[in-house]
Amino acid sequence: MRRRRRPPAIVLSTAVHPSQDAIADLVRQQQAGLRSHLRWLGASNDVADDLVQDTFVVALTQPPVERDPASTAAWLRTVARHLDDGPPKIG
Repeated sequence: MRRRRRPPAIVLSTAVHPSQDAIADLVRQQQAGLRSHLRWLGASNDVADDLVQDTFVVALTQPPVERDPASTAAWLRTVARHLDDGPPKIG
């Protein structure tokens, strides 16, 4: 029986300044899913786009710990929900 290969963990927090490649990978892997989730929650196209952008700004200033893509997606959705509720409640 073949073992399924685990997706690579997203690593941003290992350095004070994440590499451009790490940032690009994070956005590439998570942007569409995050935007779809926000649209599913009822955000308009414009609001969803703004929240996605603001969420990635938070991700760059407060990088997530090393985690698998599913956990990273959940963390980004939480950040976006908090941004939609008002000032960021990240902690």
